[in-house]
Amino acid sequence: MKFGNRADIYPAYVDESKVTGDYHVFRSEVSAVGKFSPTEVLTTFRIPETDPMKRDFNRLLNACFMFSKMDHSLLISLYRLIRHFILYEGSHNYYRHSFPAVPREILYPEFRHQFKEEFGIQFPLGDEPAPLNLAEEWPMIHTAICRYEMAYPHLVMYLGRKLSTPLQ
Repeated sequence: MKFGNRADIYPAYVDESKVTGDYHVFRSEVSAVGKFSPTEVLTTFRIPETDPMKRDFNRLLNACFMFSKMDHSLLISLYRLIRHFILYEGSHNYYRHSFPAVPREILYPEFRHQFKEEFGIQFPLGDEPAPLNLAEEWPMIHTAICRYEMAYPHLVMYLGRKLSTPLQ
């Protein structure tokens, strides 16, 4: 249930005992055999609290939910970042922090389906955006996010705070 008339950039009511991660991938007909519950979480990405990427990821996610129709490049950046989490090993691989550990062969198609449902964008297999180079590209993504946050301060009003009561 939503409270108030603010944009839906953050859940209006969050039970802190249920806040367990930064991004959830749900089961769909893509990997389910027979009946399935659309509320079944396949995996939850958890970026460590001490990692600056946690705040940056949530800032990008907020901006995408607010401006996806205006700024297609934000969506492509988010897609590439989550795909990076899922598919690529290395120091910035947050897949290792996900729970439960679902095989990538199942998780990646589910993520693609979910992204299409969330944002209305799907890339044909074989014609996806290039892999993300965090070191080179993140400063440009960060700059775009900062521009939106300066123009729309409500994007960061609740960032980093866990809500336990309805927004007023």
